Amino acid sequence: MNSARPILLATLVSSALALPAAAQWSNDPTSNLALADTANEEAQPKQAQRPGGGCYVSWFHSDPSGSPAFGYDVYLQRLDADGNELWPHGGVLVADRGFSSTQDYGLDVDANGDALLTFRDDRLGGVQITATKVDASGSEVWGTGGVQLTNTTNFLAAPKIAATSDGAVVVAWTQDSTTHVQRLDGSTGAATWANDVVLTPTSGNYGASDLHASNNGSVILALQKSGSFAAPRHLHAQKLSSTGAPLWGASPLVVFDGGSLQFGNFPTFITDGGAGAVFGWYTSSPALECRAQRVTGNGTEVFAHNGVAASTNAAFDRVDPWVGYDPATRAVYLVYEELSLSTSGISAQKFDVAGVRQWTNNGVALVGQDSEEHTNARGVLRGTELAAFWVASPGFGQDRVESLRVDTNGAAIGSVLGVATASTEKFRLSSALAADGDAVLVWQDGGSSEDVRAQNVTAHGTLGLPLTIDGDTLSLATGGTRTMSIDGGPDRAGFLYFVVGTTAGTSPGFDLGSVHVPLSDDGPGGYLLWSIYNFNSGLLSNSLGLLDGAGQGTATFNLPAGANAMVGTVVHHAAGLFDLGSGFAVLETMTNPVGFELVP
Repeated sequence: MNSARPILLATLVSSALALPAAAQWSNDPTSNLALADTANEEAQPKQAQRPGGGCYVSWFHSDPSGSPAFGYDVYLQRLDADGNELWPHGGVLVADRGFSSTQDYGLDVDANGDALLTFRDDRLGGVQITATKVDASGSEVWGTGGVQLTNTTNFLAAPKIAATSDGAVVVAWTQDSTTHVQRLDGSTGAATWANDVVLTPTSGNYGASDLHASNNGSVILALQKSGSFAAPRHLHAQKLSSTGAPLWGASPLVVFDGGSLQFGNFPTFITDGGAGAVFGWYTSSPALECRAQRVTGNGTEVFAHNGVAASTNAAFDRVDPWVGYDPATRAVYLVYEELSLSTSGISAQKFDVAGVRQWTNNGVALVGQDSEEHTNARGVLRGTELAAFWVASPGFGQDRVESLRVDTNGAAIGSVLGVATASTEKFRLSSALAADGDAVLVWQDGGSSEDVRAQNVTAHGTLGLPLTIDGDTLSLATGGTRTMSIDGGPDRAGFLYFVVGTTAGTSPGFDLGSVHVPLSDDGPGGYLLWSIYNFNSGLLSNSLGLLDGAGQGTATFNLPAGANAMVGTVVHHAAGLFDLGSGFAVLETMTNPVGFELVP
């Protein structure tokens, strides 16, 4: 048996070194998945999760080779659930445009898993609104170039798109002082309403703010109501049936008119999983404050008119909220930046079904006030557990994406996780819950120029493929065990797993071909080499084996009582997963590392 160990080791390492470059979720917070990383700017990324797993990511690329050069072209990439790029690196070109600046645009996914995009378009002369459907292979379903929804010289801006529950597609956009809405056949892209539905305020302007599908083929539309430069800005909403009929009254529902939205702020919302909607926004007057409101399917405000404030603490301002909703408990959540003139932090609040604040009147501080700037507050909900994300910046170009989980009572689960820690500028962060329970983050990153990067965070609060452990200490005096559980998913059933360890920490680690091993080498006589050569030993049992039909496996560290080791040593492990399908053991990925401390 011992003579086979060097042969097995050589086979595994040589297989890893022979791997071609591959992109998938990283286990290294200093090297997140790069989706677009040319020498030219890639901006305004969005993501949309596909039913059953995987997602689309879109962005604008200031491409010097485009026609015309440096127009902000529209690109799209498809990822599987493991973060593998399914189309060529850098994505597929959807629209070669000539704009020298950008505006907002729309991305959604239909029930078939096809991507829906809408954007301002200058390819045919002038500026129009275009919508297109892109299937799982990267082909445009409605023909090359998509469908043009406008033919006008009017001002057009910020289109939004939604796949309806009955297979159609709805697009909304700002046109001069009004908002236009049109419904398209999901198969052909042809307009199905004889004329646009036009929402016109009694005075001032309506700007399309957000759009989502609701029940029975309907959609819900958020509108920013504005007037002159100095006039207050309000939040309105309307629900339109599949025929375009208004369902929340002849005039849109007034969600907020008790002050003003911040200039340039266009609030987003989410649906409640049924027929209603949940809104989160922030005001500039009477104070910088985040507010929440839930509206039922018939247009009734559940909370008090103008919503409920996140906090009553007058010592701080609150801006830029993310809103979440748990249909089972009907609780609403906000995550937001909380700041003073000289400090900043990230806080969260939970409201019960009646809009009563649950995490005290001040909310809970996820990051206390300090001199760093904290922005881009985001989150995902897994039942009653909230995972919050944000960007922390001690100085320009030194940003970090971080995360913290909290339970239903607002108590922290674990500690703050570094998600993206390379010293670059990071902004336009988005978060979404994937079908497998991972949170998927996408952001604009000031790497080589302005790049698009992405990262998963598992339900366990780790990066990459999950490896979990049943404790964080082991007593040298009494001994004991620590069991590590691998969850590679059903797609990796039958994969070979190999758990190895180190006492030298997880950074910087090392690379085997294109795969990063998140374990640092602790030297010729160290535990790393020992664990490689002594697999399935008494100390580290079941460290080499095959994942079961669910893609799961376990390994156990067995510490005898009275072991002679240094108190305070932290032992880390990670698992390599090898695909045996080709007849060779090909290293596909490494899990995240887990560790425990040796205590007296």
